[in-house]
Amino acid sequence: MNHPRRIRSVSFIFALLAIASASALGEMPGYSPEDDPALEEIIPAGVTPDPEQRAIVLEAVPQVYLCRVEYNAAGNVRAIYLSNHPALSNRKKVIAAYGEETPERAGIDAATLARFAAFGDLEEIIMLHQNPGAEGFVALDHWPNLISFRVEYIDHADFMPKINALQNLRWLELKHLFGLKETRVDELGTFPYLERLELDNASAQEEALTFLARNPSIRDFELHRSGLDNEDIGTIVDLLPNLERLCLKPQGANHFDAGALVHVKRLEGLKVFGFHQWSPDMYVWEDGIEYLAGIPSLQSIEVAARHDPAVIEMLLAERPDVSEAKGKNELILTDWSIERK
Repeated sequence: MNHPRRIRSVSFIFALLAIASASALGEMPGYSPEDDPALEEIIPAGVTPDPEQRAIVLEAVPQVYLCRVEYNAAGNVRAIYLSNHPALSNRKKVIAAYGEETPERAGIDAATLARFAAFGDLEEIIMLHQNPGAEGFVALDHWPNLISFRVEYIDHADFMPKINALQNLRWLELKHLFGLKETRVDELGTFPYLERLELDNASAQEEALTFLARNPSIRDFELHRSGLDNEDIGTIVDLLPNLERLCLKPQGANHFDAGALVHVKRLEGLKVFGFHQWSPDMYVWEDGIEYLAGIPSLQSIEVAARHDPAVIEMLLAERPDVSEAKGKNELILTDWSIERK
């Protein structure tokens, strides 16, 4: 059951907060978004940013705690990273600059996001702890070159069908959507170049299988907080035969376990497997993790927390050529990502 009234009211409240925050800063003597610690600009040497596009960027600055923007050689916006995440933003710097009484920044509003349609060269956008209304996502229709679309902490799914406009997409992330009670991920179509996918919460359940069936090109897949069972994991293996990296994170009491690896062993090109927040009882060797040892292509494993190091040591002892990755070992996260700049 959808809750359109609740979603609209929440989006409206966030919009009012964003306007109030921006207005309050604008009234501060001497305030300039160009000097705001939230703004980080990456400008190639000798390049002058397009003035109209930069004006839109500056409009977003007082609404967020991080607005990292990269321009290309033509002076157009290539990538933008918006964050109000407490740990992944410049929140502390902003408060230090403007004081503890500075109005809370509610995130980019729908009207400003819609104006991002002017960023015709945009290749990458990351939005963390932003909650614009669905009407702001009309901008997606104007980003033909977008290859990376990553959102976290949005409490509605109304924007998801708009993603279908992004036919050059290589990386899609729908993660940490804890406020989402329902998903529309099953309404997403085929993305011929999609390589990396991260699904979480409501989007990591049975509806995901419909979407995966349309995108066999995926080779790097993270499934977070999922209640899918072992047979569902087998279905994923059949739908995504090109997987080179697979990371599984369970949710609740009913979900896959180590027995799912009897299906994972069929992935002939698997290089990385991730045990993301597996509980101690999931580390079962016989008819479980031992199946990974039989995958010749396996190169590394990711263990978020070593709840049963003895079983992991058994795997590494049987396969001394396999390493334990420190952190994530993504396959297509390269230096082009604005997250790493």
